Amino acid sequence: MKFNIYKKIKELEELLFNGYKLWIFRGYTAVNKRGAEKIINDIYATLPIDVENAKQYLKSRNITVNTEDNSNIYNVLKDIDTLINKTSGFLPFALVKTKKLEQLENDLKNSLPNEIYEAEKLDC
Repeated sequence: MKFNIYKKIKELEELLFNGYKLWIFRGYTAVNKRGAEKIINDIYATLPIDVENAKQYLKSRNITVNTEDNSNIYNVLKDIDTLINKTSGFLPFALVKTKKLEQLENDLKNSLPNEIYEAEKLDC
């Protein structure tokens, strides 16, 4: 079973890590704010659909999964959004510490709902 959330997370990763590396600001990446906001909004829209699809898939296979509160992934998305929008509102890009981006990327991958993980494991 394929979930759109993985595609959206990959798009966000590419946008964040393919930003401009400025030699003056070592350790920072210039990120396209509007592009990141769009992908984050897409993740917010995609996630409930993917969770519901995963639940239905697991139910059809008579598998019960420990479903927890999915707010953790929303907290990580909020952290990414806050980090990107910290800079002045009129600039089309944000200067962000590359290490912080890497940490948030890992947090995002690790905060996916259990239903999606379990359905993905069964499908492999």
